[in-house]
Amino acid sequence: MSEELIHANISYAQTGLKFIDEMWGGIPWRTPVALVGPTRAGKTLLSLQVSVKLASAVDGNILAIRSETSFDTIAKSWMPKFIKRYVGEKSSKPHLYILSAIDMRQLLALHGDKVRIRFKSAGGSGKMEFDILETSENSKIKQMIANNNISVVIYDSLTAPIHRSFPAKRENFPARADAIKRLCYHMLYLCDEFPIFLIATHHESRDPANPFAKPSMASESTLGYEFGFIMYIEKLRDGRPSTRRIWNIRSPTIPEWGECRYCVIDDYGFWDLENEDQAKGLHSGRYKWDMKNHRVVESKRRK
Repeated sequence: MSEELIHANISYAQTGLKFIDEMWGGIPWRTPVALVGPTRAGKTLLSLQVSVKLASAVDGNILAIRSETSFDTIAKSWMPKFIKRYVGEKSSKPHLYILSAIDMRQLLALHGDKVRIRFKSAGGSGKMEFDILETSENSKIKQMIANNNISVVIYDSLTAPIHRSFPAKRENFPARADAIKRLCYHMLYLCDEFPIFLIATHHESRDPANPFAKPSMASESTLGYEFGFIMYIEKLRDGRPSTRRIWNIRSPTIPEWGECRYCVIDDYGFWDLENEDQAKGLHSGRYKWDMKNHRVVESKRRK
């Protein structure tokens, strides 16, 4: 079908990172995006880096809903570096606003929902139950977006409040799914109501019975359904510099796990590598990373 026959507001913003811009075409506007990976893979770092880039391009600000205290430390350390990298001496610099939500009650309360999550026992066993008691259209998050020129919203992370509220037992899955679906409704509603980018970080889930299976999003059967764009950050090696492989898990035009890219994390964030050979060569000594110019160069040890 000819593109001229489709009338929809579909657009992407460039991040300056090939592993996003070439694989997806950029970060989609008004569409929830998920960054998934193991602990210390760089999910929070990448979400913050991309957010500064996106916000600075439109003279907007960033709102982060954080459930892990590590976000504050990362933001304090890295925001000045990303401002220097993407904004420079411009007078207008993006501001970062942070709201805290430790569990699903607090997270949904920020969206205007008063909920009850309780353990109900019967006959020597029991399960969690989820109920919506009250809801309001005038939520804290909507007020923050409207009053502070917010152009990017970060959820860091979705995993923590879900796991803190619902013990990982099969009998709790229905209540957990209801709570997740309610949260996803609010995220989709924000994207529909406001001109924002929305990025969520989430931890990986692995099948303990099959160590060779590919990792997935935790609670993927419910949460993953709502994200049309999901990127997996795979740790290759830590150190100076750290290397990562970036996989497409889900997007409209690429098969799941059908494409990957390589990158480096140095003192100023994520940078592209051209291929797997460069990633392997950095750790074998064939190449070295030029910290000043942020690029691969041949090692003097290479014959």
